[in-house]
Amino acid sequence: DDEFDRQLIDQLVLTGFYLRPVPLPDNWLAVPRVVVNHTWADPDNFTFLNLTVGADLVKPLAEDVAWVSRVDLYGSWYKDYFTEALGEDREDFGVRVGTELRWDVTDNAVLRGVLGFNTQDSSVDFLDYNEFTATAGLLLTVNF
Repeated sequence: DDEFDRQLIDQLVLTGFYLRPVPLPDNWLAVPRVVVNHTWADPDNFTFLNLTVGADLVKPLAEDVAWVSRVDLYGSWYKDYFTEALGEDREDFGVRVGTELRWDVTDNAVLRGVLGFNTQDSSVDFLDYNEFTATAGLLLTVNF
């Protein structure tokens, strides 16, 4: 639709998830998860469904320090926009992997260093990608 730049896009997002920590030997923790996200949009061209299956593997290294490795497999299915704009349906499938060193500095502050790799294979060729990331961050939490 050529008028997207002239109107708001309203979205309703419903997300459901299941995760269950599983203790492993040597103080490891596995956290498998399934996440389903459906977005309804007006205009409906931006409506899509996403399914992610993944897991974290967590190893405490000290009282306030943990190493976390993760992997996610995902699929996304889009409604009309790509069919109307490009003449083809859009389906994306991908893998996200990463490892993180996490330090809980205080109850309200976390320092993180993350290395990651993402790859996506899309039915729309120009949306295929491979991505390496390296990030550092400080997460501050304010409790009310």
